[in-house]
Amino acid sequence: MTPVIEANGLSVVFGKGAAAHRVLDSVSFRVGRNEVFGLVGESGCGKSTLLNCLSGLQRNWEGELRIDGAPLARRRSKACFRRTQMVFQDPYDSLHPRHTVNSILREPLSIHRLGDVDARIRGALSEVGLGPEFRFRYPHQLSGGQRQRVAIARALILDPEILLLDEPTSALDVSVQAEILNLLLDIREKGRITYVLVSHNLGVVAHMCNRIAVLHGGVLVEELVPDQLREHTPQHPYTRRLLDANLGYDRGKAHRMLQGAESGG
Repeated sequence: MTPVIEANGLSVVFGKGAAAHRVLDSVSFRVGRNEVFGLVGESGCGKSTLLNCLSGLQRNWEGELRIDGAPLARRRSKACFRRTQMVFQDPYDSLHPRHTVNSILREPLSIHRLGDVDARIRGALSEVGLGPEFRFRYPHQLSGGQRQRVAIARALILDPEILLLDEPTSALDVSVQAEILNLLLDIREKGRITYVLVSHNLGVVAHMCNRIAVLHGGVLVEELVPDQLREHTPQHPYTRRLLDANLGYDRGKAHRMLQGAESGG
């Protein structure tokens, strides 16, 4: 079966000459239809840059990107933007503070010249668990979780095939993070939509994803499945270090490290 998303030798370099920095280095992967594909790695490893290449926000890339087998150009058509939508990390920044929810949801419909505006807006709000009373509120009148639901509704209102999720819960209170993640899983179950999820939290990707790609210094060093995270059995040393860091502070391990340092080990 043809993968929905395919990247072959994807590379991005920022700057020129001595100041050049290779953010992505010959990254290749495939994502199947209706799959949740995770991207993990430390800050600066290229995760968000990769999403920006897929979304069309980043045009300065080399290699090959395909959607449903068709090559992606660096300049995208409206149809291409419609089928691939993005949800950003911080709903406080991604929603215009002077626009009501109604205006925020109406704008993409206007850009893409889609009809049945009222019905689409009501349906999008309902899909993310918000009632009609939220339609004419401003972002400052919403909680962080409600704002992110509006951001998700804005992405879904165009009926995309692919949803790119850039740390969609990291700016939210812990108490509402699980609600947003479960909402995203419910949306995926209801429709044939493919997710690419960027997160620094391995617990989130283990809960959400079918497969996970690990980026380190712009290089894809390993692909694994959630059970390998849960059972602590990744193959690459960097992934093992990343997993150790996500497990948090281990007093016994720290004590053993200090003993080794004192003994010259």
